[in-house]
Amino acid sequence: RVRLVGHGDYRGAARAEEKLGANRANAVKNFLVKYGANPNQIDTQTEGNRRPKVTGRSPEGRFMNRRVEVT
Repeated sequence: RVRLVGHGDYRGAARAEEKLGANRANAVKNFLVKYGANPNQIDTQTEGNRRPKVTGRSPEGRFMNRRVEVT
């Protein structure tokens, strides 16, 4: 089983960042399924901008916060 959690950065509204996080996680899921993974074994979630990896408002920090964590 695989869990994909999508994240966003600080720039957008919380609801918009949740949607972007979900889209990121679903994009990774679609990639894995395209190459043979069983879609029933992949769960997707979103954290939006609630759990940033790095704090601050630099372009590098925004880049690092827009991510998908795979567990």
